Amino acid sequence: MAAFRDSSVEADLEFIGDIDPRLCKIDDWQLILSIHRIGRFAGLITNDAGILALPRELCVLHQTRLSLVVPDA
Repeated sequence: MAAFRDSSVEADLEFIGDIDPRLCKIDDWQLILSIHRIGRFAGLITNDAGILALPRELCVLHQTRLSLVVPDA
C-alpha cells in the first residue's frame, strides 16, 4: 500500500484502521456503507478480488456509487 501512497498524485489514500479501527472488523458491505456515510471518500482500494463475486457488496457499492479498485497482481 505504501507504493500506492507514494505514487498517487490524484488521490489521498488512508488505511482503514487509521480512519477507525472498528472498520477492520466488519463485513465488506458494512465497510463500503460506512465509507459512504463518512462522506469524504470516493471509493475503496482492496487486494481482495473476491469482493467482485459477492452480491451484497456489489449491491451496496452500486447504491452508494463509490468506486472500487482491485489491482491485478
